[in-house]
Amino acid sequence: MFRVSSTGRLPILVSVPALQVLLYAQLRNNSNNMVKVVTGGLDKLSDEEAPETHLQTDISAIVNGNHSAGIIVMKEALQLALEKATQSGCGIVGTNHTATGSGAIG
Repeated sequence: MFRVSSTGRLPILVSVPALQVLLYAQLRNNSNNMVKVVTGGLDKLSDEEAPETHLQTDISAIVNGNHSAGIIVMKEALQLALEKATQSGCGIVGTNHTATGSGAIG
């Protein structure tokens, strides 16, 4: 986690994966990403909880985001899909209940 200061606000914590996704999008002229860091768009919501994995099989699962940032939930889902694909040859993981979009995927 990095501590990022924002003007007129208390510092917020932003994860490395979130910063990587936002920077990736920013470098591709998607200008609404890095502004989230300084405007509080990534601040923790009052009802946010850690993502939970549900309905697991050998090849699939669903990650309930519990109102976490979509970028964080997507990273967890990707890691889980890669583990399942490595173990069984196929990995399919869906996500739901995120507070924001998943960010730039590319």
